[in-house]
Amino acid sequence: MSTTDHLEHVLHELAIIDQTLATSIELLRDAALTMAAESDRQQAANTARPLEGMPFTVKDVIDVAGARTTGGSKTRENIEPAHESAQVIQRLLHAGAIPVAKDSTSEFAIGDMHTPLKGPCSNPWDVSRWAGGSSSGTAATVATGVVPFGIGTDVNGSVRMPAAFCGVVGLKPTRGLVPSHGVMPMAWSTEVVGPLARDATTLREVFLVMRDSTPSAVPSPVPDRQLRLAVPQDDIFLDCDASVLAGLEDFLTTMQAYGTESVLTTMPEAAFAAQSTRQIVATESAYVHCHDSDLWREYTVFTQQRLQLGLSTKATDYIHAQHQSRALSRVLTAMLNDADAIVMPTVPGTAPKIADAMMTINDQEVETYLHQSRFVSLCSVTGFPAISFPTGFDHGGRPVSTMLIGAPRHEEQLIAIVETYQAHSDHHLVSPDYNRAA
Repeated sequence: MSTTDHLEHVLHELAIIDQTLATSIELLRDAALTMAAESDRQQAANTARPLEGMPFTVKDVIDVAGARTTGGSKTRENIEPAHESAQVIQRLLHAGAIPVAKDSTSEFAIGDMHTPLKGPCSNPWDVSRWAGGSSSGTAATVATGVVPFGIGTDVNGSVRMPAAFCGVVGLKPTRGLVPSHGVMPMAWSTEVVGPLARDATTLREVFLVMRDSTPSAVPSPVPDRQLRLAVPQDDIFLDCDASVLAGLEDFLTTMQAYGTESVLTTMPEAAFAAQSTRQIVATESAYVHCHDSDLWREYTVFTQQRLQLGLSTKATDYIHAQHQSRALSRVLTAMLNDADAIVMPTVPGTAPKIADAMMTINDQEVETYLHQSRFVSLCSVTGFPAISFPTGFDHGGRPVSTMLIGAPRHEEQLIAIVETYQAHSDHHLVSPDYNRAA
């Protein structure tokens, strides 16, 4: 099948998926088919580029030339199309990849599941549940298998949480490693651009194109010596649904069979990560949007509340949160001096219900926004890289996920560990039957 024919099929499927899951802000049909024709020419001339003809979708806070960047907000519904693509998108274009859609996202990536332009983005494993935020449409679309990867942003788990809820692989790179020029700003202390993919091998191919030209700090993806994985045992990490802990144990057991050593440890400092991250993100987001304060009345109530939280944060509290982030960085550094990665759940439960925004942990309903980011915040506030990947399913058939944290610029090693796991497991190969679920 030619790239052009394949892209026609992908665009057709994306339109159908959007009707069921509310995944796309805009399909990039004309531009995608023009690029597909060029990919066919490249392949015919035996000059194929690294990602030749691979379709991908883009969270709608990232500029793609000729398309609007709405940030999921009605206040930007009629904004002029971007004149040029974000730098990270340009890198993917040069490698032959083809953007096919701008994806649904929480308003300004702030986190509300009820996106003004689309409504909530449904989870392909269970359409009564949320895909997660704020890279909602990206994770849901990748999970369907219609595209091999997508590009999102991660401010406080915004790549990793939807990856976990939708059963795909999501990478939060080291802060500053992937360029953010052409990305709608939210919180400069934590925001990064990251890929989502069905499997770790595809994610690695995409990440190598996205990152800057500085070589990795790791000479080879997996060291020749035995891998050591640090596994925190504090109450905060054990307060998870049983299916989540079973998935984490499946990962550890699988890796131990291939010579990996697991070391039980503690990290009491993790308890303050979520609050510190919330204060930093809310304060910086309020600053980003303060020049548009006249428009705030048109934002969703959730967005307004988050921005008001930022406005009401004292300077001393913001500075204290930054100090806590540096203290936590020292803790992670010390742990990673003795281990190749830190292992923990990505989120404490599976995808929350759209109707009431509640997450289930061991048959108990808890408020999603109070619990979902307690683990992902560790890397958000410190800038360390992390990868989320599927490690099983709960009793309702919804994905559960595990997260690895690595030292700065050790993304390739994290990806290689997940590749090893996925070579001996099949959770990432299972596809959601979202048509039946609808």
